Amino acid sequence: MVNHEGKANRRFQRRAQVRIHASENMASAHESGVIAARENDANLRHGQRLCRRVDWFGRCAIRQREVTSLGKMISQESTANVSAKLEYPACLVCSSDGREIPFRLQDPYTIARCTTCGFYYLYPRVIEGAMQEAYRQPSYYEGGACGYADTSYTAQESALRATFKHLLHNLAERRLTGGTLLEVGCGYGYLLDEARPYFDRRVGTEFSLEGTEIARATGAEVFVGGIEQISTEHKFDCILAIQVIEHVYQPLTFVKQLITHTQPGGHIVVATPDIGGALRKAMGRHWPSFKVPEHVGYFDFRTLSGLMVKAGLSDVRGLPYPHAFPLGLITAKFGLNIPSALGCLKVWVPTTTVAAYGRVPRN
Repeated sequence: MVNHEGKANRRFQRRAQVRIHASENMASAHESGVIAARENDANLRHGQRLCRRVDWFGRCAIRQREVTSLGKMISQESTANVSAKLEYPACLVCSSDGREIPFRLQDPYTIARCTTCGFYYLYPRVIEGAMQEAYRQPSYYEGGACGYADTSYTAQESALRATFKHLLHNLAERRLTGGTLLEVGCGYGYLLDEARPYFDRRVGTEFSLEGTEIARATGAEVFVGGIEQISTEHKFDCILAIQVIEHVYQPLTFVKQLITHTQPGGHIVVATPDIGGALRKAMGRHWPSFKVPEHVGYFDFRTLSGLMVKAGLSDVRGLPYPHAFPLGLITAKFGLNIPSALGCLKVWVPTTTVAAYGRVPRN
């Protein structure tokens, strides 16, 4: 005989259990949401000044995109005018005129290799004054044709902060933190902000007026311009030049300037795209860091460490530099579009950056 009443009771019990579990899950999700909201509010309060300024300047940059950038101006001008903005340099490191051309980029640019010291550099290049004017444009960091064209600097914030956290951790492991910090070319100040726990005083320089204002919101002291804006009376325990020296027209002079601003026994850290890395070797002339016209010099560890020693630094050593990029930036380099939700994901890409540090002698 079939017990229909028992089956009905069991079905009722199963449904009740499903409802109970669903209620519990909803309650748990609500509690998690409340906790997450509280944490998010705390994070927002911690950096709300910075966020407001980034948002404001981002909107300004969008309105400014109709202003022609240096790269667009050069592409639209007559050949005679373009030639007037170009110069044909000797090697940036050893001043030799001997060169070979291993890479041809978009006309008129090529990558030259010095036959004397092996250094790679852009040939020809835009005159320095014109490039500095491009760096001052609001569009440089926010999608201008010259600068962060594929993905704005703001959109890369999460990946950049993750990269800088790793860098600061590596510096701390080598006892390179503490005291005073100067970052040359600090952008929006993401590194200066992450450096709060590591240094007592944080100072930066930045060519972009908008970038300077945003970076100042981190509580750091930031000057408009380059290293020359810092008085030589001010000496720092650590100076960082991260993704900067590839823009520098006289790199040896630049490192010597850094030394004059460093305490005896202090350290200088330089990081730049690695032309000797596996990524460049795999991509050839399509390497993303062949970024014209702003990247004018290309280093590997041999040429970077050699330059630092030549400038007067001692105990020059390599520094691990893992680098995170937004997935959207990587796909954009290959001309691919992906959903914005996926574009924000961080991808750690090896062998993109070479970094080294050296000590300023005490005597």
